[in-house]
Amino acid sequence: MSSPDETHARILDGAMRAVARHGLGGLAMRDVAEHAGVARGTVYRHFPDREALLAEMAQREARRFMGEWRDTLEKAPTADRIRVAFEYPARFAREHPLLERLVESDPDYVLRAIRENYDAIKIVVAQLLGPVIQETEFARRGIVSLEQLVDWTCRVMISVFLIPDTAQAPMADGLAKIHETLTGGAASSR
Repeated sequence: MSSPDETHARILDGAMRAVARHGLGGLAMRDVAEHAGVARGTVYRHFPDREALLAEMAQREARRFMGEWRDTLEKAPTADRIRVAFEYPARFAREHPLLERLVESDPDYVLRAIRENYDAIKIVVAQLLGPVIQETEFARRGIVSLEQLVDWTCRVMISVFLIPDTAQAPMADGLAKIHETLTGGAASSR
């Protein structure tokens, strides 16, 4: 017998599979139950409605993305962090069982979620990349603020997510070079 937490996670996993198969528009709680291998009543005991289920599923995946991205960036050498920052979201979107489909089948949902979470995304980017971005020539000289550079970096990363490139390494390297140029060069060694 599964614990309530295991059942909850199983339902969220089933919801991801159901959305990947049916899209958001055609998703019914019975589809979630079927993909989770539980009774429909069990789904309703954990989630009062479809919207609550989808909101929690999105939050769980956002936490997973941010956690994995943070780990990946923290393990990367400082000089490679900008490239990794652009590369990881594209790879995550391409490899995630649901995200690529959602961008195609439900772009309004994806865009709304990005808009609603944009401030949180900027906070994480500032935490992870702030020290690297802060060392760029333009930031050190006060030509642009750290907040402006973080905002610009977030917008570019979101476009990489929304319009992924199958050749991720050249795209990420190119974006890192553009970022270096627009921010006054790579982080300097003072």
